[in-house]
Amino acid sequence: MSLRWRLTLWSTLILGIVFAVFGTVAYFSVSDLLYGPINENLLQQSNSNLRYIAWSHLMTTEEGSSVKFRSVYFTILDQDGQVSPQNPFFTISEPLAKAAFNGATTWDTVTGPDGERARVLVQPIPLFDPLSGKKVIYGVLQAATPLDIPDQILSRMTIFLFVASTVLLVVAAVGSNVVAGRALRVVNKVTQKAQQIETSQDLTQRIPEPGTDDEVGSLVKTFNLMLARLDVAFEAQRRFVADSSHELRTPLTVIKGNLHLLKRTTNPAERAELISITEAETSRLNRMVNDLLYMAQMQAGHAVKPVLRPVELDSLLLDVFALTRSMAALKEQKVVLTHEDVASINGDRDQLQHLFLNLVDNAVKYTPSSGVIMLGLWNDGDWARFEVTDSGQGIESSDLPMLFERFFRTQEARKTDHKGSGLGLAIAKSIVEAHGGRIEVFSQPGAGAMFRVWLPTAGAALEPPKVEQDEPTVKTRSRRVLTVPRRVVSDG
Repeated sequence: MSLRWRLTLWSTLILGIVFAVFGTVAYFSVSDLLYGPINENLLQQSNSNLRYIAWSHLMTTEEGSSVKFRSVYFTILDQDGQVSPQNPFFTISEPLAKAAFNGATTWDTVTGPDGERARVLVQPIPLFDPLSGKKVIYGVLQAATPLDIPDQILSRMTIFLFVASTVLLVVAAVGSNVVAGRALRVVNKVTQKAQQIETSQDLTQRIPEPGTDDEVGSLVKTFNLMLARLDVAFEAQRRFVADSSHELRTPLTVIKGNLHLLKRTTNPAERAELISITEAETSRLNRMVNDLLYMAQMQAGHAVKPVLRPVELDSLLLDVFALTRSMAALKEQKVVLTHEDVASINGDRDQLQHLFLNLVDNAVKYTPSSGVIMLGLWNDGDWARFEVTDSGQGIESSDLPMLFERFFRTQEARKTDHKGSGLGLAIAKSIVEAHGGRIEVFSQPGAGAMFRVWLPTAGAALEPPKVEQDEPTVKTRSRRVLTVPRRVVSDG
């Protein structure tokens, strides 16, 4: 059954229950209003006749009437079984008469021979006996009034409630179906559009928003946001497959060519050069495979947790500095150690070295020949601050929010010869967060870039300092750092 018909069925069922409860309450309320005054009228007129009988000592009755109801009929039954007056429609019931002779007052609803119902009150007639000086039950007085009028009112009201409820339920069912259909029309459009997108596999399409601030509008907005994120993710994945395929193919091609040349050459110098190049390409290939495996673990939710041990960051910084000089030598870049504080944290040395080398490798790639790369380490008490600054081409401000996304590469980076996979910075961010820290980037086009890493020192439990709104540019910050260095070491 469709959602539209389920909504119609449930709304009609709930409304039917409401009508049933309302009808029941209305029936018993009206019944009480109709029959209550009848009882009062019977009791009042019956007591009036009892007083009259006691006063007159006569076996006669008067026929009373009520303002709202038909006449009240009285019947007297004496001890000898004589009935006066004779009324074939309202005879005195034997059980009621026996109870009255025993001094009880009894109420009952009886049905006459013609099916007409009546409300009766049977009371004993106490009279004063001069011989005994006591009151004795001389007879029984029955007061009866027909219930035809209230019965007709209740019958008509029952028919009216039934017919009205039925009509209202039909109208409500039709209305609920129409309203549900209008409300779900947008959902049907969403479903059709989603099926169209699924069939065409075009994630650039979007579902038209209904322009209403309700649940359906929120659903459409959420669905469009999901499509946008899927589009970005699939596009990034496509780029990653293309870039990683190129990156993997290049070292494999070089290794294969060098092996072919090694088979043909006998010159020791040439062989040594070919072996050196092959080893470098093998190391590059191994690093790329490790990055891919690490990202695969992250995507599967099984990122490697750091093994926490005391790590001296200043010692690690010197190792990274030495490796950076080797990496930058081929491009004749200058590497400067601008600041070195003593800092110790609880972390995984291998992962931290991977983090720093990823940032350094990024700086070497995008810094031109004869450019400058600066490394620094500061101990700010509860936090250790590591910075890598380059004099490269810089990063567009629109690219900064996505810089640490998996597979993301800027347009400028894609135009260069450095066909990276876009994994290095994503891995760096994951390592920093696994150590309870934070990574930041500051850059402007043409002004280089600075990557800053905050890591909590041993025993620290504070938030990294907030980034100021007026954060200086990379060049300004670099000049400020170089004017007050604690220790400066360069490759030249």
